[in-house]
Amino acid sequence: MLLKKCLFFILTGVIMLAASISLADVDSGADTSVLTPDEILIAEPVTDHVFNDKDLFITINIIDADFFSKLMDNPLTISLVKLEDTLPFADDLGEGLHVPVVKLSSGAAMEWLSTAGLTEEEYVQTDDKYTAETQIINQYFQQLEIMNTLNTKINAAVSKYRFNAVDGYDMDTAEVSAEVKEAYQAYRQNLSTLEAEKSVFSEIQRKYLKLFEVVCLKDTINSPSYLKDVGALDEGDYRIRIFDASKVVIKELDFQVLSRDKAINAMITDPISVEDKAKN
Repeated sequence: MLLKKCLFFILTGVIMLAASISLADVDSGADTSVLTPDEILIAEPVTDHVFNDKDLFITINIIDADFFSKLMDNPLTISLVKLEDTLPFADDLGEGLHVPVVKLSSGAAMEWLSTAGLTEEEYVQTDDKYTAETQIINQYFQQLEIMNTLNTKINAAVSKYRFNAVDGYDMDTAEVSAEVKEAYQAYRQNLSTLEAEKSVFSEIQRKYLKLFEVVCLKDTINSPSYLKDVGALDEGDYRIRIFDASKVVIKELDFQVLSRDKAINAMITDPISVEDKAKN
């Protein structure tokens, strides 16, 4: 741990030296760059899996020296969340829920839906009856039903009339029957509606998955080198997000926390290492 902290402070000194050189250009009126994902280095965790038998030090380095002067006034925000498989407050939902509780699963929604480049959703503020959360859940499943219905109609048209669902396909309706022409127009309308509904669904999906997140850390990054001891984490799937003052997610990292004892036992019984499995 002492060696890790020493290396961290040495790296901080190097970065600050680079900043002092670059800031001369900033003071002279040179244009400052816009921070990109490549200019945010997540130095730790190093891999997409860590073990739960020791503390995790989250380490972030900003390598764009032109951005250093902005950090104090406009710091970045970092969050660490754990994505639960089941809804933590499922048993507390009331009669307003329109779907069975057994359907409430993050895996059924989508594993690791990316939020990079999007605006970070605020965590839902709960009340005693979980009114806002119940509304999001109902919207999610209602939207799923709408999309499933449209897909059923589209697939039926493709099967019956051999329509082609490839983008840009347009059928010559001049020499087909009135029935086929009407069916094709309905088919094209359903395709268009489905695309619009998918756009709506992506917003609802992010809010829905947010309900499964347990916040482990939310902090500000106001210096070019950031180090935070978050302790030993429980087994599970985690996501680090870094977003700017406008709440736009600039960079994110997904990783798993594994039990070292279980990993060792698995390696003994399986010739393929757990580390190799974690990468797949």
